[in-house]
Amino acid sequence: MNDEQQPKKVFEAYAHEAFDFLCLNSSLRCVASKSNLVRFESPTVFFEVGYTASYDCEVYARIGRLGAPGVLSNSLEERLDFGLFLSVADPDGYIEFRRIVPNNIATSEGQIRRVLSYFSIGLGQYGIPLLSADDKTYAHARELRFWHAPDFPADALSN
Repeated sequence: MNDEQQPKKVFEAYAHEAFDFLCLNSSLRCVASKSNLVRFESPTVFFEVGYTASYDCEVYARIGRLGAPGVLSNSLEERLDFGLFLSVADPDGYIEFRRIVPNNIATSEGQIRRVLSYFSIGLGQYGIPLLSADDKTYAHARELRFWHAPDFPADALSN
């Protein structure tokens, strides 16, 4: 299979390649593994990566505390955008990454690997307090919105 063929078929394997370290270095365990979603949980938090291959080919990462309420009133579960968290934690790295894989849209195996690698490295560098269910870090992460991303146009919300 070349780099442009059937990227959905390799997402699950690449996700395990990038994140199985979570099972070795923390109390997280893989609790779900499908062709478009791999989810890890500890007794207190979850981390998941997904691939919307049937829609827009976005690779995403979410994190949250188990049993915590959602950010929005209609959300049953806390599900925070880990990519947005990384964009604020490391704006320069985020800008460089977005130049290579705009909007996390991965239409090739190489792009899937690149996005998963970005999330994996970012989780190791900036996500440890989230994996530890640190209240202060979660309070900050819950306040983040898309307009906090460093590449969001400053004048986009003004009228």
